[in-house]
Amino acid sequence: HDDVRGELARSGMLVPVGDILQHSLSSGERYTFSMAIAIVRFCGPCCTGNYLDSSNTSGSIASLQNSIRTLSCVLMIAESGDDNGMNEHRRNTLLSLKYESLLALEALSSNEALQSTLIDAFPS
Repeated sequence: HDDVRGELARSGMLVPVGDILQHSLSSGERYTFSMAIAIVRFCGPCCTGNYLDSSNTSGSIASLQNSIRTLSCVLMIAESGDDNGMNEHRRNTLLSLKYESLLALEALSSNEALQSTLIDAFPS
């Protein structure tokens, strides 16, 4: 499976997936956002700066860096229902998206090319 994930990461497909991730979050498209998270989670760790075709790789790394920033913003959204009128269903959806985002960030932490972005997104 890693070979397929690596080929997908090297293809440059993570660039539009990163755009889809940001757009679907801002427009509230939960299922599209979840699918984009899954692609980032499973293909992102395979994307490094060591490939022969550096144009796809550098664009993919930049897109993954933006995806890290987007996913870290999801983790910062307040969950309390009283403060922002959030009903139980929306709260559960948010918790689910936070969990998916956390899993993706954990997977991306294995990619050395993304370490500094992760450190910047989550200062100690």
